[in-house]
Amino acid sequence: MNKILNFFRVDIWRKLLALAFACLLYWVIDNSKQSQGEIISAVPIEVNVASNLFISPGDYRVQLTVKGPEDKIKKMRTSPPKGYIMISTLPIDAQDGQFKLTLQDKHFKLEPRVQIEKIEPAVIILPIQRRITRSVPVKVNFAGKPLDGFMVQSRHSSPERVEVSGPRKAVEALTALTTDPVNLTFDRDFSTEVNLINPVPSELNISTEKVKVNIEIAKQESSIKSFADIPVRFLTDPARNTQQIASVICHAMPATVKVTLSGSTTDIARVTPQDIRVFADVSEPQYSAPGQYRVQLAAQLTGIAAGGKVQVINLLPQTVQVTVEPGKVEPAVKKMKATKEKVVSFFK
Repeated sequence: MNKILNFFRVDIWRKLLALAFACLLYWVIDNSKQSQGEIISAVPIEVNVASNLFISPGDYRVQLTVKGPEDKIKKMRTSPPKGYIMISTLPIDAQDGQFKLTLQDKHFKLEPRVQIEKIEPAVIILPIQRRITRSVPVKVNFAGKPLDGFMVQSRHSSPERVEVSGPRKAVEALTALTTDPVNLTFDRDFSTEVNLINPVPSELNISTEKVKVNIEIAKQESSIKSFADIPVRFLTDPARNTQQIASVICHAMPATVKVTLSGSTTDIARVTPQDIRVFADVSEPQYSAPGQYRVQLAAQLTGIAAGGKVQVINLLPQTVQVTVEPGKVEPAVKKMKATKEKVVSFFK
């Protein structure tokens, strides 16, 4: 026990100085074991942005050339370092989606006494955009139609517009937000809640997920309307139009007819005489020779009248007398855009 006490009592300052010198010598020797030009590949970088900015998801990695104590470098090989970047604002002249950032040592968390000699690439381009908020109209997606004899009198959503926030390019590209389909096969008024479709869920935030759709269904009123002086056109044989044969000239008597249509009041009111075409079909071989023929008429509805909502219920007269006269020999030109298959006969 006395020996131990004497060790601390006798010449204590010289012993402490020797201990300090030994520690200093160890530190010098330890630090002399430096690794130079050690390359660490695929160092990940975590990028965070402020709430007023948006960055598209991405995998950002660089290569670091470092130097430092061997034991620290060895540890970094098994547990690679990471980079951390926080972007609070964008320069005024920065383009959305093309923010160039020069990487610095401060962006990386390294082991003590390890220094970065080189960063490759030294500049990375980050797809950062300014986040904006915009009011966008709601477009309800309707499916089907009301039961026979009924029509949609009015339809609207509540709200009619919603707030959408996200990266500037994506928000400005929106013209409307659509909904899941709303089935219209009813004979009475109804309301329903329907989901809004987010076109880019990973980027856009919508102020509400659902909208209420109100539909008013009314009985459909039918109307009958007649159109006079609709000119008679001629449907000729397309095969003869491709050959250099004697063409024919056709005349109808009478040259115009009266067409009576039936449909809903709304649809009938939108029909114009230009939507109605009346044809005399002279494409059959028996009409190739000059002469006079009694030809049955057929009608075709185009434009707003097409689609089956408006029907032809009468042609007056139902037949016309067609005079076929010879023409000069020339390559025939298709004067009619309609084809026989497109003509819907009212007599079917």
